[in-house]
Amino acid sequence: MRSNTYTLVFTSIITIILGFFLSLAASSLKDIQDLNVENDMKKNILLSLGFEQNEDSPWTSDEIQKLFDKN
Repeated sequence: MRSNTYTLVFTSIITIILGFFLSLAASSLKDIQDLNVENDMKKNILLSLGFEQNEDSPWTSDEIQKLFDKN
């Protein structure tokens, strides 16, 4: 059986390593998340203005931007 010190050190090291990878993933995905939030707001504006979205093929980011710029 291992000592309590080993368990605490192992847990601390794993926590630090996984925290680093999580923060790396969050910072690298920040731009994509911001773009998705912007597209979601634009899509909601278009839907509130009466634009209909086909359920078989939802709007892509490019389609949302074209519709938003056009109107």
